[in-house]
Amino acid sequence: MWGIYINSMLIVARDRSYPELLSSVDGKRIHIWTCNTCARLCGKIGGKDSANILMNKLKANGIDVIGVSYVSASCIMPIVESKRNEIPNEEITILALTCNIGAKCVKDAFNKKVLNPIKTLGPGYIDSSGKAILFNSAENISEMSQF
Repeated sequence: MWGIYINSMLIVARDRSYPELLSSVDGKRIHIWTCNTCARLCGKIGGKDSANILMNKLKANGIDVIGVSYVSASCIMPIVESKRNEIPNEEITILALTCNIGAKCVKDAFNKKVLNPIKTLGPGYIDSSGKAILFNSAENISEMSQF
């Protein structure tokens, strides 16, 4: 049997300012969802701590945030589906602090409106200094083919 070994990540960045985010969630019931891997490692855009900070900030601005869910990887459907009991069976918007793949998995798993204020830049890695290195240019691919 073949196994799958994942040793890369997606580099992500915020795609809007906080006032723009606030405007896009105004009047909605929000449940925050986050990935505790790539989104956390890319400047703490996501992850448990950042999601809780955002929840408190949104609540302080009058937004109806009803909860926070986090998983190790939002791009693995069985992991996403394991949190089904945390997502209310009512009309809500899930604010996904994930890459675009994670947001799509959340939408498919829960059949809810998903708002993803994160831009997925592409594959990459975190170097030894903690800096996110984007790996998507033709030059990078050419380097990889020389192994």
